[in-house]
Amino acid sequence: MSQLVFWHTSDKRLTTYEANSDSAHLLVRYGRYMKIAEDRVNKIASDIIVDILLRGHAKIGDLLQAYGLADGVNGKKSLGPHYMPDQPRPSVSKDVVDGIKGDQVTYESFREALLELLRLGILSKVNVSHFRSDADNRIEAEKVVPPVGEYKAKSKKEMEAQWETALVKQMEEWKYGMDNGISNVNSPIKGRKRPLDDTEDFRPEKRQRFSSPKVQQLNTKSVEMQPTVMEQNGLNDNTTLGVNHAKFAVMMRNDDLVKLAADSLCASTAKVYSRVLHLLEPHVQTCRGSVYAPVNFKQDLDLESLPQVTTDELTSVISSTEELADGLGSLEIVAASLTQGKRPKKRKKKAFDGDDASSDEDKDHFASDQEDSPVTVDSDEAHGDADCNADIDSSKHQMNHRETIRNHLLVLSRHPHEFLHRFPQTHILPERWTVNYPKLLALVVRRTFMNIITARYGILARRIAELLYERKGKATEKELASMTLLSPKPMRGYLSQLNRSGLIQTQEVPRDASRTPARCMYLWYFDVERCKVKIAEDTQQAMARCLQRVHAEGEKVKGTVEKANRSDVKGNEERFLTLTEREALETWEIVEDRIWGEVARLDDIFATMCDY
Repeated sequence: MSQLVFWHTSDKRLTTYEANSDSAHLLVRYGRYMKIAEDRVNKIASDIIVDILLRGHAKIGDLLQAYGLADGVNGKKSLGPHYMPDQPRPSVSKDVVDGIKGDQVTYESFREALLELLRLGILSKVNVSHFRSDADNRIEAEKVVPPVGEYKAKSKKEMEAQWETALVKQMEEWKYGMDNGISNVNSPIKGRKRPLDDTEDFRPEKRQRFSSPKVQQLNTKSVEMQPTVMEQNGLNDNTTLGVNHAKFAVMMRNDDLVKLAADSLCASTAKVYSRVLHLLEPHVQTCRGSVYAPVNFKQDLDLESLPQVTTDELTSVISSTEELADGLGSLEIVAASLTQGKRPKKRKKKAFDGDDASSDEDKDHFASDQEDSPVTVDSDEAHGDADCNADIDSSKHQMNHRETIRNHLLVLSRHPHEFLHRFPQTHILPERWTVNYPKLLALVVRRTFMNIITARYGILARRIAELLYERKGKATEKELASMTLLSPKPMRGYLSQLNRSGLIQTQEVPRDASRTPARCMYLWYFDVERCKVKIAEDTQQAMARCLQRVHAEGEKVKGTVEKANRSDVKGNEERFLTLTEREALETWEIVEDRIWGEVARLDDIFATMCDY
């Protein structure tokens, strides 16, 4: 049900199975998936995600039947209320039934939530490739893609590169559904054309009257034959949908970046940064480019190729609030701080003395006319001036709101962490903003490294690790002692602890052929990839132990928990449970919450090391 096993059927009709360890690990993230879906869309979307997660995948028709909306699949009928808990449907989970008791869900609200989930990429169409491993998908793609010899290139190496690109494209189309219209939900020029009535026997050249019975009959048929919104986007009852875990990883990474911005700056700037990331989410499929062709973070990244958002788009989606305006203090101070270091503008050329004299004479003449002539104001002109002043105040408010948001964006782009990258305005393109994810990822990974080292071995060990991380090379004990301002003896103890845990590495360089420890020189260095693998292994081991502890602690109070979960006991615990049982139940709930909270924190570390 949760796709914990891959399967593949060969040409010889032999089916093989393989364990899917990634899906097994993702089981602990289901609660966070529900929270993300509710924050991004609404409660109905969260319920849809719960049902699909518990079933692995589901057809749209089954979901409509589970929610009691099967009669409204064509969008031609007003739909009744949500199913009630006393009459559960067989295709929906009991947790969903108990969780949304009394909610009213119509076909329109269900359709809007489903289309929004598809637009964000949280849901995707399920096909056979999702049940195969990456190696099996590559084998199947090699059968579909033309061979290497059919590509036109100057050398064989270029032909192989084109063939590899075609393989990756084909596997991405299978995995993300890029060839079935899901990525273009609600896009223009989609769906069937206007229906043509092929049943009419004649086509009169003269235009008919609108009141003609023939025209009314044709209009009625065309309205009935118009496709629904679901059909326009290639969706029907038999469309099978599944959860896109890669898109959830992108959203989890964005949430972590927003927390980093809130810790580094302020809450109002973090809210603006959150809106930027939300606008970029539909254009980011995975955290690392492609699953089959991951991005090499060591190479220079072309920022022009990344998804971008303009200042006007942000201004239209962010509401004006006093908290946002007061988050950076006075606008004059912010503008002065942001313009520091800029070259002053050139002064305009002074006008001729004759022009200045004439302008002064005109001003004096205008002032004398105003003093001599009596002031008379018409009522219509007064109302017109009031409307004009209201329009001016509205436009001024919009300009101030835009300038406030732009100041927040400039603070984010000029921060040492470089949360945003700014593309200045040109004659053709407006001012744009993008996020350099690889650079921010390196910063998040480094902070995670140092926090773990500080928690395990103290601040002095962190100082040594920071110096080795910044050095980007190897260092001797003598160099480390001089840089860390530590004596060699205690420093060797910290180096030994970090080396035994696998967080730093050492290289032995013998001075002679004897290779005795006294005649060897040791070079210390920090390997980021090895450290990530080691921390990921330790994190998974800690998560497994936490899950075992939950099971062991649950066995101690199994009888009390089963008794408390009975339908006649719920709500009447004081009547049916003794004082000892209630205390044991409260203690178990506290222990369970703490353990699962630790599992969630460990999963965040694992996601930082492996998924982001």
